[in-house]
Amino acid sequence: MKLVYTLAFLLALSPFAHAHEDEVINLPEGQMELADVLSPEEIYSDMLSQGTVNEFDLADLDADATDATDATNYKVYIYVSKAQQHMWIYKDNSLWGDWKVSTGTEKLRCPPPPYGCRIAHTPTGRRNPGILDWEHYSSIYGNAPMHRAVQFVGGIFLHATYGSHIAMLGRRDSGGCVRQHPKNAEKTFLVVKDAVQKYGRKSVLIEITER
Repeated sequence: MKLVYTLAFLLALSPFAHAHEDEVINLPEGQMELADVLSPEEIYSDMLSQGTVNEFDLADLDADATDATDATNYKVYIYVSKAQQHMWIYKDNSLWGDWKVSTGTEKLRCPPPPYGCRIAHTPTGRRNPGILDWEHYSSIYGNAPMHRAVQFVGGIFLHATYGSHIAMLGRRDSGGCVRQHPKNAEKTFLVVKDAVQKYGRKSVLIEITER
């Protein structure tokens, strides 16, 4: 049971020293598991404009995208509970950090034109991280900042939130991404970046569940 696994670790490790740098880490071509949420036009326009995606994998988002099933096989394991609106991060099988998040409202949301209305859904599943973008912006929601972005799947990222949305952490509030306090999003970004650079993308597992 994931919650049992989550509570099993008591040792919290110190976060990395912050290293501010503007960069986008694009992982090797062909190594990103991508899947549609709704339509490419609505969800992935930002990725298309960046030239990072040429086609879409229509696989079931709830299906595992990794061969390994044991979270202890990873240098970094990130577990997001939609029911609890909370994230836990394990590094080398020890609890490294945990904090409140906001996932999709699961309600109809209408971005500014030309994008159509859609359900603000946060997909579940297990994925290795895709793009890491220190200063990402949404082209769907009026160029809204999505800084310290770690791609889960398609246009869905773990990223920082700002302003009045910070008070909403711990409740469903996003358009589908996993929002974090800016300081926590920076910690997440740096621990993932470090593992990816040292051990490769498949050394990190991100899991989002309904539980």
